[in-house]
Amino acid sequence: MGPRKNAGFTQGEPWISLCDNYTEVNVAAALRDKNSVFYTYQKLIALRKTQPVLIWGDYQDLLLDSHQYGVIAASGRGKPCWSSPI
Repeated sequence: MGPRKNAGFTQGEPWISLCDNYTEVNVAAALRDKNSVFYTYQKLIALRKTQPVLIWGDYQDLLLDSHQYGVIAASGRGKPCWSSPI
């Protein structure tokens, strides 16, 4: 199937114009690329389902210094844990 009007998003008049490269950068292309954002999110969702702290945890951003944006402090069911600096 070739490109469709408005990239198949709407038959109406879109309020934001399409990107010029929509025929190359699109969902079909992402599904073909195992390193795409789509598959990265799939992996993150699967990881979240296996780690209770990612489901039930809480976090607090901490500013450390100008070279680190912060760390995430999480606790899951009363057990504190820490992430690496982000």
